[in-house]
Amino acid sequence: MPDAAVDLLHGALLYLDGVSVSCDGFRALNALSLVIAPGELRTIIGPNGAGKTTMMDVITGKTRPDEGQALFHGGVDLTRLDEAAIANLGIGRKFQKPTVFENLTVFDNLELALKTKRDIWRTLLARLSAKERDRIESVLATIGLEAQRTTRASALSHGQQQWLEIGMLLVQDTQLLLLDEPVAGMTDNETAKTALLIREIAGGDYAQMAEALNDEITVELATKSDLRALEAALNGEFAEVRTEIVELRTELRTEIAELRTELRTDIADVRTELRTEIAAVRTEAAATAGRLEARLESMSGEIVKWVGGMMLVQLVAMLGLVRILFVE
Repeated sequence: MPDAAVDLLHGALLYLDGVSVSCDGFRALNALSLVIAPGELRTIIGPNGAGKTTMMDVITGKTRPDEGQALFHGGVDLTRLDEAAIANLGIGRKFQKPTVFENLTVFDNLELALKTKRDIWRTLLARLSAKERDRIESVLATIGLEAQRTTRASALSHGQQQWLEIGMLLVQDTQLLLLDEPVAGMTDNETAKTALLIREIAGGDYAQMAEALNDEITVELATKSDLRALEAALNGEFAEVRTEIVELRTELRTEIAELRTELRTDIADVRTELRTEIAAVRTEAAATAGRLEARLESMSGEIVKWVGGMMLVQLVAMLGLVRILFVE
């Protein structure tokens, strides 16, 4: 890693510069730049598709960026490492759905998560040292599961399983903890406890990046300075929103009035057209009726003439027949 790249960190734990990721023509990340300091708590919010999960994928090595830098403590280039190597650096990630060993106890889950060498002989002969046991006890107290140490993970509530998974990352001496929607599916009480847990962890030597699920957890995780900035920003945004609403109402009222005028004009035009068409139809119907009546009268006269002629012919014929009969 060149010295110039290392100097860019300026003591930061995580340094992202100009990171872009495209997926099937969709730009999930567009020149993202982000700096996380040691011990800092950062909440990432945004709608679905904003690139929050993609950003975490880049940091943990699951996704390679198309361009940009992703540097970790000491100037390590994360884009050149695989997921396992990045995890060994001290970057831990908790996904939305808890991934714990449900058939093992809470204590056993934390023991398995300890950062130790995993060769065959060390695994077969493994024994917890006093330091490791103290580490597990400390994490149990932090995540609030001391009373559940011998409870199987499958018997824990959803929130407790989330806390257990956070604890499994803590025992690994994680330097950067990524929490992907940490309160998804939790009750209100569990959400509040999770916010307190994250704040307590932030008071230690960890840097955290939490992808927030809702506004409540975001506010819970904010510091006092964050809240002041948020309040000032919101006040400004609310004023802008109010102005926009007033302007929008005026525009809508004007448009509605114009539409009403247009509709009234259109209705009047349609009525006039319909009246004209109805009058024309009536005139045509009257003319047709007159023609039919004259035709019927003409036909009646012709029928009378024809009937009269036929009767005269029949009368002459009958007279001729009578004459023949009497003469003979």
